[in-house]
Amino acid sequence: MEDTSRDWEKLAQSTLIAILSVAPAFAIIRHQWPQILLPLAVAPAIPLLVGMPNRCSVMLAGREQQRNPTVVCCALFVCWALASIAWSSDPASSAATVAKAALGCGAVLVVAIAARPLSRRKLVFAITLCAVFASVGTIITALTGGAIHHAAGCCRLTVQPELSGAAVFIAQFVPISIGGFILAKRLGMAAAMFVLAGCAVALSSSGASDLGFVASCATLAVGYRYPRVAVTFPLAIVLFGFSTALYLGELKFHSPRYLSGIFASFHVEERVRIWAYYVDLFWQRPWTGYGIDVERFLANLAADTSIPPPPNAHLHPHNEPLQILVELGAIGAALLIAALTAATLRLIRNASFRTAVAVAPAAAFATAGLVNFGIWEWWWMTGTILASICSFQLLQQHSTSRAARPCDGISAP
Repeated sequence: MEDTSRDWEKLAQSTLIAILSVAPAFAIIRHQWPQILLPLAVAPAIPLLVGMPNRCSVMLAGREQQRNPTVVCCALFVCWALASIAWSSDPASSAATVAKAALGCGAVLVVAIAARPLSRRKLVFAITLCAVFASVGTIITALTGGAIHHAAGCCRLTVQPELSGAAVFIAQFVPISIGGFILAKRLGMAAAMFVLAGCAVALSSSGASDLGFVASCATLAVGYRYPRVAVTFPLAIVLFGFSTALYLGELKFHSPRYLSGIFASFHVEERVRIWAYYVDLFWQRPWTGYGIDVERFLANLAADTSIPPPPNAHLHPHNEPLQILVELGAIGAALLIAALTAATLRLIRNASFRTAVAVAPAAAFATAGLVNFGIWEWWWMTGTILASICSFQLLQQHSTSRAARPCDGISAP
């Protein structure tokens, strides 16, 4: 009976590892497929959580975190997001989005706790395998113009969403693989992974993914020697985003002429018009914002702006700090910054290269979000959440293994 229980536990762990790591591979097939992974991860996570021998101690540790400044600031931010439903332009839609986010947070909590005992080696191997598949698939798709996708009927017009989706997930998951190789002192494998992923991201024609990949790799590079500096990168990127968000509409007046060709290739002109529209919209309600996920109801908001909404403005602002400002106002932005600051200060205390590996996906997410993607695009958020669970699971397992199992195989540099 005990052997059967262990077999089921191993099966559940292997299933959870596969689900946590497969987002980049899913995205190159269909960019929206990763959004099903978080609900799927709950299925093997629940029996693992129920069978966890020290689940009571985990719950007690969770209670102790209630006074954690990061938890308090996050709770205040969530409360403000809930309150924004009251003045939302479409309360029903905002409430639905908040409900989805709440269910997502619950799923994240269950999966993150269940992932604690997972094998670090197996998880890094699975992430590497899926990242290699996604990188090779992205390169082939880019070089062939999506011939395989068109032949299989996976896309109607263009494969650019698949290229962008896979590339941005490569930028988030590959640092975990590279960091694992560096920790195992397999520098040749780390370099090969960097080159393969870099080629895939470069060929994807996704400027946001390029920026995210550079940010995540820079976090690893700096973190190898100066981990406390690297840990601040996600917060620094977010602060930069908020400090520049309200000036984005004026970018076209200050951009040098020799950059005009580069800007055109990445649709900068279109984004500048969208940013200018949303900046104008923000100043109509600077403190409270318009409510969660309000961008899709521009017909109700058009009268509030002096700038007509440009094409594709109904999707999202293509800048996540600006999206926060428009939806939740300056108060919501301040609460979010406070939560990120508290989390960063907590990580700095015992920062190591592993900590830099853990925050690298967040650096990629924050950087890519400066020029593309919307916060409430669930495929995008799901991949980001899974990358964060993987990276912080590695960090958490390392901290527990130091106390219980000093010799666990992968040694820090």
